[in-house]
Order: sequence, then C-alpha cells, then structure tokens
Amino acid sequence: MTEYYIHTTSNKDRWDTIAAKYYGNCYEITPIIEENPHLPISEEFESSVEVKVPIKETELKTTGLPNWKKG
Repeated sequence: MTEYYIHTTSNKDRWDTIAAKYYGNCYEITPIIEENPHLPISEEFESSVEVKVPIKETELKTTGLPNWKKG
C-alpha cells in the first residue's frame, strides 16, 4: 500500500507546484497524477481540492521525513 500525504490546494496550485513543494522537483508530477486519477489534468486547481502525494520510499528509508519537512 502506498503511503501518501494529503495536500489541500490553494487557488492556482498546479501539479508542478505541488511536486516542487513535496519532492523539490517540479518535473516529478507523474506519481502524483497516477495517485489521483479522479482529478482532472488541468492547468490550475481551485482551492480546497485534496490531492494525494505519494511518499517516496527512499525518503522514508533515509530520514523518515519528507523533503518539505526537513529544516
């Protein structure tokens, strides 16, 4: 089972801005899109949309914390 965070969007969040926030790389949108097949592939999200962001296995093994939670 995939572990994930729930990201609640703000107005104008996009797939790439979410990827940048959680993974530090705006191009890593594929795992997020695949985890959310019910969401449209749109340019921007409205606010208050819940997006599942998969936690990378390497992230869990090395520090136990996601990139965005590290100091």
